Amino acid sequence: MLEVSINTFKKLCQEDSNFCLSFIASLCNKIKILENHISQNSKTIEEKLKDFFLQNQELLITLTQKQIAKSLNISPESLSRVLKNLKEKNLIKTQSGKIIFVDTKFYKQPTISM
Repeated sequence: MLEVSINTFKKLCQEDSNFCLSFIASLCNKIKILENHISQNSKTIEEKLKDFFLQNQELLITLTQKQIAKSLNISPESLSRVLKNLKEKNLIKTQSGKIIFVDTKFYKQPTISM
């Protein structure tokens, strides 16, 4: 942490373009992090799970349902309910606590044709 007076800060912004650009870049990164956080909090558990599958396909073989729930910051019971729903739709099945895809449409991103 560094405490800088407002006058010193203004002077740095006016006289040092690198400082100003670095400060703006830092603010943009923080905004991006906050947008991502807000976006994740507004998604349903099923949407969070789909995103998790997309980003972690190669890890799913080794992860347990409890580990996935912890990664998504949801309760294992909530994850279990969503998984049960996905099983009923024949999109996934579980075996020894591991998730196996029956229908890849659930976790693959749609392709856009031109």
